[in-house]
Amino acid sequence: MLYLSRPARVACLLLLCLPLLILFPHSSWAHAFVIESSPTENQVLDKSPSQVTITFNEDLQSAFMSIKVTDETGKRVDTGKAQLNPNHKATMEIQLIPGVKNGIYSVNWRALSADGHPVNGVIPFQVGSGSNAPTHQAAASEGSGTSRIDLIAVRWFLYIGLSLLFGAICFRLFILPSISQDKNRSEQHQQNQRPFDTLPRWTKLLWSGYGITSAAILISLPLQASWDAGVSIREGFSLPILGEALQFTGAGQIWFIQMILVLLLSVTLIYALDYSISNRQRRLWGYSSALLTLCLMLSKAFVGHPAAATHPAPAIAADFVHL
Repeated sequence: MLYLSRPARVACLLLLCLPLLILFPHSSWAHAFVIESSPTENQVLDKSPSQVTITFNEDLQSAFMSIKVTDETGKRVDTGKAQLNPNHKATMEIQLIPGVKNGIYSVNWRALSADGHPVNGVIPFQVGSGSNAPTHQAAASEGSGTSRIDLIAVRWFLYIGLSLLFGAICFRLFILPSISQDKNRSEQHQQNQRPFDTLPRWTKLLWSGYGITSAAILISLPLQASWDAGVSIREGFSLPILGEALQFTGAGQIWFIQMILVLLLSVTLIYALDYSISNRQRRLWGYSSALLTLCLMLSKAFVGHPAAATHPAPAIAADFVHL
């Protein structure tokens, strides 16, 4: 009978699971887009409306939304505060000042999709009949379809950090014990020697992975908040912007959980490397470190397209397995 080592058996199991991923149909997620508005795009009204409403295909996040209604001179004719409809979270609305005069108006809107991507657009309309029909044509949902280069870079740093961190932990738990046993047998006369798994290269990889992961998570919130709010990166570090992101966005709430996981992970890693305790205790702390790292990977799936999917549970699970 052919004998397979443990790593080989794990690899075979993963290969057997691979067809399951192929059998499931591919799903594509899009950002929020406008399905209805009042006034509609290029609509000509006999009298001024009392409010502007914009309805999207999915629920919106309540942070960083805005609607600015301006006349032909750029003067605002809204009350200045957009809000979500309490009974329909996919609709945002704003009241207009009374007595809006005849003319051409533009509704400049910005919203935050359920997947965390900001979208924006312009809806022109006209009050009163006349020869000057609205000529400003604008798509109802032209927004930030692709992430900024800094957000992409931070995401890649996070993936690299998690790879180093999780790889180093698994190397310590599943590979080094057997190597350490072989080496210790051949060097039993060196009783005062530290265990083989404390090689500087391994610990450097471990802490490098932890440092990169922690830095990527820490910097991700102000960068994401500045993108969501449509402000400069510098403004993204301001307390009002960070506070709104933490309180009203899914990314901010997940970031808070991630920071707690990072702090707990630092404790488990310290104990996993503490050679004043027994080897059994170190391994338990090592398993705790691996579990917390997996939780960090899982938390990443709760932000973005998977969380906004029609059926979020399988989408989140698939994203976690993919990572």
